[in-house]
Amino acid sequence: MNDDSARRRRADGSPRPVEPVTPTMAFPPVPAAPVNPTLPMPMSGRPAPAPPPRTVQSAPPQAASPYPVPMAPAPVMPAADPYAAPGPYAPDPYAPDPYAAAPAPGPGPAGWLSAGTTAPNLAAQVARRAATNALTLLAVVNAVFLLAVTVPEIVPWWPMLFEQLAPLVAGPLATGGEELVNNQGPGLVQTLMVLTAFVAYVAAHRQGQYRMVGLCAAGATVVLAVLTGLMGLVVMGRSGALGAALAGIVALLAARTANAMRTPVGPRADRIGTTFVWSYALSFVIPLGVGRALFSPELAEVARGLASTGEMNQRFLALGHWATLWLYLGGVSVGVVFWVVLQLIPPWRGRPLVRPIATALLVLAIGWVWVGWQASETGKDRAEQLLTEHPQIRGATPGGP
Repeated sequence: MNDDSARRRRADGSPRPVEPVTPTMAFPPVPAAPVNPTLPMPMSGRPAPAPPPRTVQSAPPQAASPYPVPMAPAPVMPAADPYAAPGPYAPDPYAPDPYAAAPAPGPGPAGWLSAGTTAPNLAAQVARRAATNALTLLAVVNAVFLLAVTVPEIVPWWPMLFEQLAPLVAGPLATGGEELVNNQGPGLVQTLMVLTAFVAYVAAHRQGQYRMVGLCAAGATVVLAVLTGLMGLVVMGRSGALGAALAGIVALLAARTANAMRTPVGPRADRIGTTFVWSYALSFVIPLGVGRALFSPELAEVARGLASTGEMNQRFLALGHWATLWLYLGGVSVGVVFWVVLQLIPPWRGRPLVRPIATALLVLAIGWVWVGWQASETGKDRAEQLLTEHPQIRGATPGGP
């Protein structure tokens, strides 16, 4: 044993511990490796190996453990279960959903008149919409002529417009059989067209056992509308071109209604005519015209005479009176009774009939008995008063001198 190794051992032969080196620099020293007494010391003639680079440590240096640190075992991952149940289905928002329901079939290649090949629900919607549009067109044209006769102070006489619309006017319903335009005719064909369009409208909203009735009514409306348009062109020529074009539109709408009603659809129990009765009541002028036509025709005649004078201070004399309010309420009562009667048309589909029947009787008792009587009396008194003050206005006609 050489002197160096003897100095590094204690008296009992055990190796001396390595004394810590006092740091003299800003960086702490790298801890020395443990001395293995079995390895020979490097020769003095050879250079010592370069120490590892020093690193900055925030904690004080600790002596390295002479025992090896065992490595932590790797975590064991559970194996995938091939028989596990699949998780919930989460479709990709940017990819088409393979489980989405197929869209409802649309119209066929025939286009506008191919509603008979569509789904039942879509066919029912097409039938109701087309029947409603056809009846609305006819009702508006006839309402214009009705107001020109009964409320001339609000709806003045426009010769060119009334001549163009004359082919569609049902004279017995709108003007009481009076011809307001030359070559207008009695209006029997137009009256039948309005009635068949109304039957088709009701049948379209009350399908089921009424489907064949509505189909026949829609077909009759097509024939009558085509006949009306041809008559207007032959009799009135260029003056009735607009009425003939509107008759053609009615024929197309009725044909669409008939084609859609070929698809069997179950009965419906919803209320019909609700839009019509609200529009009728809120228009004010149409119930007033109906009230004058039913309860006070003499006041309507006096109003025509006042409107034909051309003086603005006399034009609204028949309108500015309490009789106007009673005549309006009388016209509204007629519309409400007509709407209640529509609700009594089967199928009811379990709907009770007590409420509509009671409403109909109440409106009949209050509206037609009391309100109608008041409207008739006040209208007659106002007409006599105006004839006394203006005796020259009797016998005037719309558009006359």
